[in-house]
Amino acid sequence: MDTIAAICKCKSLSENKLVVAVREKPLESWGFFTWTFNVLMLLVTLGGWIFFAFGWVMGRYWLSPTYRCQHCNSEIPKHQFRVTNIRR
Repeated sequence: MDTIAAICKCKSLSENKLVVAVREKPLESWGFFTWTFNVLMLLVTLGGWIFFAFGWVMGRYWLSPTYRCQHCNSEIPKHQFRVTNIRR
């Protein structure tokens, strides 16, 4: 699991109340209609759609990952990430 400390609107964008931004996994946000569309496109194109769908999903995961708040599940933009120093 990829996590990053960040500020979020659910904590009033407070620098003292950081949240954990969790990286969204591939296919995690797909709903019923997205799955239905992709299955229909696979049937219509006789399997040719799989290369496009795989490229789309993996491209989004590796090139522009989405991070969500652990509390309110809202998307956190990159400018809200914070670097924390962990001292032991």
